[in-house]
Amino acid sequence: MVLRNSSSLVGCSSGAVVVACLVSCLSACSSSSSSGSEQDKGLEGEGSGIPAGTDTNPEGKAYPTARIGTKASTHKKTAAGTPGDIMKNFKFYGYPKGDKSNGLQPVSLANYYDPEGKTYRLIHIQAAGVWCGPCNQEAKAAAPLSDEFTTKKIGWITALVETSKRGAPSVPSDLDKWLTSYPSTFSHVLDPNNAQFGVFFDAAAIPWNGDLDARTMEILYASTGGLATQEAIRDDLDGWLKFLDTYPPAK
Repeated sequence: MVLRNSSSLVGCSSGAVVVACLVSCLSACSSSSSSGSEQDKGLEGEGSGIPAGTDTNPEGKAYPTARIGTKASTHKKTAAGTPGDIMKNFKFYGYPKGDKSNGLQPVSLANYYDPEGKTYRLIHIQAAGVWCGPCNQEAKAAAPLSDEFTTKKIGWITALVETSKRGAPSVPSDLDKWLTSYPSTFSHVLDPNNAQFGVFFDAAAIPWNGDLDARTMEILYASTGGLATQEAIRDDLDGWLKFLDTYPPAK
């Protein structure tokens, strides 16, 4: 996977978890969460299960089902490499576009699938924990950019995976507090104990960030570690937008 090389990249580690780094400034928070922990069902209270959501985008087009996987591309922002896999249509409960007025709602990646780039060109996903300092730092830097990203057709999704206690699954009140701390129009969802995005990173290392081509949902980039300043976040995502200007949709 391509890793970011930036002095603004932040992270921390705990326990025996070691996050492999290609650059000295990259690291990540890590937790001791258990795959057997009870998950929150969002709209239906505590329990286990996967939220129901849509398999089509807002225009009724079916989400891709070919080449589903977890491998990121080898693209650099200046040159195309080997295409990445297509991310699975993960489904959650959360607040679409940061709107809490209707309570928790089903949110699917299919909501962001946009073959023609009418609303979205680039999808950015941040997996974060309430206890994780670098996760909070990244969220604080990104939140003021939400209107700018809407104009640029960037869809940002924050997935809260753990609560304020390391290893404990996120709950609905965590989303409420997170949005109060970092108000934005980003969609915020629950992914308790990395029930879904955990397949992308080792031992629940957070923050984790990924970028998708909205036309195909190809995984352009995925790695642990986060960017800590508005300038670094803007430059990173603008770089991927520029890449997409000349990159044909992967087949």
